[in-house]
Amino acid sequence: MVYLVRKIRMIPALRRFKIVIVTDRIDLEQQLSATAQMTGEPIQKANKVTELERLLRQPGAGLVFGMIQKFRGDDDTQESDPSETLSNNLNPSTNILVLVDEAHRSHTNTLHLNLISALPNCARIGFTGTPIIKNAKQATQKIFGSFIDKYTIRESLVDKVTVPILYEGLEARATVHQGDDLDRLFDIIFRDKNPEEKAEIRRKYATKTEVSEAQELINAKAENMLRHYITRILPNGFKAQVVASSRKAAVRYVEAFLAAKTRLITQLENRATWLKDLDENTVMFLDEDTQFYKLALTHLETLHRLDVAAVISKDKQDLQNWERWSDQNNQKIHIERYKKPLEQDGLAILVRQKYVAYRF
Repeated sequence: MVYLVRKIRMIPALRRFKIVIVTDRIDLEQQLSATAQMTGEPIQKANKVTELERLLRQPGAGLVFGMIQKFRGDDDTQESDPSETLSNNLNPSTNILVLVDEAHRSHTNTLHLNLISALPNCARIGFTGTPIIKNAKQATQKIFGSFIDKYTIRESLVDKVTVPILYEGLEARATVHQGDDLDRLFDIIFRDKNPEEKAEIRRKYATKTEVSEAQELINAKAENMLRHYITRILPNGFKAQVVASSRKAAVRYVEAFLAAKTRLITQLENRATWLKDLDENTVMFLDEDTQFYKLALTHLETLHRLDVAAVISKDKQDLQNWERWSDQNNQKIHIERYKKPLEQDGLAILVRQKYVAYRF
């Protein structure tokens, strides 16, 4: 984006354009506006809806930052009112270019329509690493037009811009494919319950969301992932991220990871004496659990200071103890800790909710 802005300003016919950079998260806006200092152009960042209206109404060139939420009338310091929108036809000029970051999300609904209504004759360029091709939502190309340029993962690997992405498929037996299977399993598990108790259980745990947020399932997954992390990731000094199905699930994963860590440390300390006496040749012929405990014991010091945190969006209905994960200042602290090498900071696992992206 910064390169494009600088290139535009080098072309006399395009210098008169007002360039509006639109993001959908505060952290993205902060990062991009800091990078945009490289353009050498004064940056105008709208912190209020009224300020964005004023900047967009101004004639002539400029470099304006405004979050897409403000096109609904949202202020960071007040409760949003979905019925309130930014004014229509703020600036009918054709000399306006809107650059949209993360164009695959937040632009398939009325927010983007409000943007077009406010700047009806603007040109738009969307940037995204994951365009919507086939989905219930509108395709990205339908909103922004045909692709101007593509830069594939394969090209980035050849250029050494990114490192290879490795996938390891692990099966979580938590998906129900047939309703009959679920009914039979339900009858087996709760055969000792009376009809009224069964009806209450069905009512409480009837949805896919309830299943994915179930504490017992999350506990089992967290323990499995912690073992995988210690076996495959920790020896290389790396950290890990976990994507949860919801905000509640993210919070529960943090609790489950920390509880699993505590149990593992106790198990290792109880086995420490005889594990230390095992030589590597002997361990190779022992069971998988013993091999794991022998490896984990070498990382016992790191495990003691290993920490887990969540980064989730905020909602006024949240429980009070969720604020440690949803508060923006706390999030900045956790992200900065996570970015540090493992030997400097023990925050090794960061859990975030699905469909919300955080740039580090």
